[in-house]
Amino acid sequence: MKKQEFMEKSLRELEALTGASYTHWMRYFNGGNSPTLTTLEKYSDALDVPLGELCEWVAERRDTTMKRLKRSRHPAQTAQAG
Repeated sequence: MKKQEFMEKSLRELEALTGASYTHWMRYFNGGNSPTLTTLEKYSDALDVPLGELCEWVAERRDTTMKRLKRSRHPAQTAQAG
């Protein structure tokens, strides 16, 4: 899998590919939980992505999601800052 594919996959698609429920993926990307190394190794195998790359992708997608959530919760502050 390529990085762009991972970034664009829906939570349900990640669930189907990895066996991890979409709620687990949602929590990872929303900052609620962090996957363990053992869990990431399983996902790495399922997605055929080197572990180090997958760790970077999960962190990047989490950062992107958190920024988007922050903007949606505080639209007036975002408008003033931009």
